[in-house]
Amino acid sequence: MSDDDGGESEHWSEPLPGHPGDPGDPGDPGDPGDPDDPGDPGDPGDDNLSLLDEPAVTVEIDEVEWQLILSRLAPALAEDERAIGGNLLLLLGGGERRWAVVDEHRVFIATAGADEREARVLVSPRLIDSWRLVAGESGVATLRVPLDANGTASIEGEAGLVMVDSRPVPDLPVEEILVYQRHRPRLVHSLDAETFVMASHVARRPPTLADPRSADPVLADEEALRAPVMWLGCDDGTIAFDVYWPHVGLSTHALWSVGPGSANLPLSAEAIAAVGSALEGGPLTIGLPEDDGDAVWFEQDGFVAAVMALDPDGHVRRQVEEQLADLFGEGVVHRDEDGDYRLSMDGVPVWAQLEPTDGVTWLHVFAQVLSDVADPDDLLTELNQLNVASPVAKIVLVDDSVYVQGSLVAETLDPAEISTLYDRVRLVADDLGPALAVRFGGSAVVPVGDRRWDRYGQTVISAELRPGIWTQLNGDSSPEEFPFDAPVFIVTAWNPDGRVRPDGLNREANMRLAAAIAREQLGCCRALGTSGDGSHAEPGYLIWGVTREAAVELGAEFAQEAIFEVSATEVAVVGVSSNRRIAGPRR
Repeated sequence: MSDDDGGESEHWSEPLPGHPGDPGDPGDPGDPGDPDDPGDPGDPGDDNLSLLDEPAVTVEIDEVEWQLILSRLAPALAEDERAIGGNLLLLLGGGERRWAVVDEHRVFIATAGADEREARVLVSPRLIDSWRLVAGESGVATLRVPLDANGTASIEGEAGLVMVDSRPVPDLPVEEILVYQRHRPRLVHSLDAETFVMASHVARRPPTLADPRSADPVLADEEALRAPVMWLGCDDGTIAFDVYWPHVGLSTHALWSVGPGSANLPLSAEAIAAVGSALEGGPLTIGLPEDDGDAVWFEQDGFVAAVMALDPDGHVRRQVEEQLADLFGEGVVHRDEDGDYRLSMDGVPVWAQLEPTDGVTWLHVFAQVLSDVADPDDLLTELNQLNVASPVAKIVLVDDSVYVQGSLVAETLDPAEISTLYDRVRLVADDLGPALAVRFGGSAVVPVGDRRWDRYGQTVISAELRPGIWTQLNGDSSPEEFPFDAPVFIVTAWNPDGRVRPDGLNREANMRLAAAIAREQLGCCRALGTSGDGSHAEPGYLIWGVTREAAVELGAEFAQEAIFEVSATEVAVVGVSSNRRIAGPRR
């Protein structure tokens, strides 16, 4: 097991030999007085520079500046230092020394004082955390960050030294972002910062802290304890937080302010908390953008935070996808080319779709049950009567097709609502199509499982029996003589559970399948299954020297619905989680 955390290392040391605070040993190889030391930086024949000779930015940090960094910027740091937002930026320019936390969603900047230099370096927060350790009673520590990202950064004081590998500066135009955002049109309000912080804290408080053993499982639900999107808005003379809590409803926390106009933008609860933690008592200026593509602006003397508004539809989509994944499995979140989620794995296909309309995002759950209707007028009367008896899902006629569908407000969904609507849509869809087709004509939709098995039966299988040479194993173009002495099996990890997934995920799954085959020490070569019309292909592996039961177990390990068994005379599709099997001649 490795403790490698991405290339960074941390060292704690007493003053180094040759350090100005160390009297040194005349015979110490690191002592500048040793003329024969090949590592002596003072040796004219030495081409290597010591750490102290690297071009670097040095800053003496006293307790005031240290506390400024901790109070203003530490709340905004991401937890993972490997991310840009998990580091501090030291900005020297324009006659000022400023510290910043920056990522693609926000910029926090605090001004520490005057500085005439020009530089920009990335500083590990671990160095700032170490200030108290190394400063000792002096109350001052020297931060040193090399301009070369491949060097070593350090913080040093009378009590010790801490060093970490330096990191490259992110290619983010921080100053340009701030200048641009500062001059964007905004509705500017001023109010007391302490009041704002208190209100944001109360607004984030969950409506219940119920014990998990509570008799009411809804209120004990962990989801109900997590702050959702917080809408920060203004109206003439007010700043307000709107929060919609699942199972409880909307809460509004309004504060008196001085400022005009009306706006409302969604921010993450984490961003609001970071801003609140960075503020000090006194006046606060908040600017809400007129364009929702701009940042919300927070400003106090010596401190600025610019926070991008959330994409509300994107946030709702993430929430809904988490719930869909819990109900239907992780693969459900991969949408088709129309942006729909396929929910059902058998029966009539049931789909879900998110649709934002007039400030509300809807989750539609639907299924097509009939197509090519011959007599739509008579059918409409029948559908109206059916809808009277169906309060959850409605049956509608669109052009010459019949759909059953239901809709829910996505922002306030819970898994039970989705499950209830899905069950109702699926029940109606499975029963309705054949009955309507008999009475009104048209074609009932074929259950999705049957469709997949029809396609499996038409698959053309090829294998790389020799390096670079592919041989078709079934169909008219396959060889008359079967190249194996016993049946072989074709297994893939592509599209587990029959759900279409991105190619990158499928390739990763196939790599894990290859590792599993090697683990079992099976004979194998690459294989490819291609649809009858050539429009779709899935790579996998042909394996031999294995029983049918073992091949099925391998398919089950990778959530496959079926595998192929090919012998000299036939090709069979063998169910993995069912006893279903279809077979046909190999040639």
